Amino acid sequence: MKKTITTACGILLSLLLEMTIFHTWRIWGVKPDLVLTWTVLVGLLCGQPAGIAAGAVGGLLVDIQVGRFIGLSMATGLLVGWLGGQVGTRAFREHWFVPVGAVGFCTLVGEAFYLFLGNSFGLGWPLWQAIYQVVVPTALYNMLFAMAVWPLARKLFVDEPKYVVWGRG
Repeated sequence: MKKTITTACGILLSLLLEMTIFHTWRIWGVKPDLVLTWTVLVGLLCGQPAGIAAGAVGGLLVDIQVGRFIGLSMATGLLVGWLGGQVGTRAFREHWFVPVGAVGFCTLVGEAFYLFLGNSFGLGWPLWQAIYQVVVPTALYNMLFAMAVWPLARKLFVDEPKYVVWGRG
């Protein structure tokens, strides 16, 4: 229950920060996709089902906020949550490079998938220009953000074992 509430609060906080503060703090002409970053970290730390649920809910909230092509961000969130869960089961996630690399990889895949779906629905984005100007800079920005958020997410989701000191006598 604690992880579900933490995930939901993280999604809402990510969406709020993305719409307010980070909307004006653009680096390389892009803003970070905080909901996608949070989804990857939830999938990495809590497993596939939690990552998929976080991606679906977060993507749907982003779609509602944008107001067009409802389901496009949701499908991307499902894919990214699944990928985050896959990385979490196969990688040594305690090392800081794994979550940062996972966020970068999942952002590249998720943004490329969003670009593909958008072009399938007739948005007509130029492929190479979008990859060069949006997909890669967003992945780099998300990786920078993940370096800052990873210690907090780990503290919120991972229960540290209590060590017992055995004494003699």
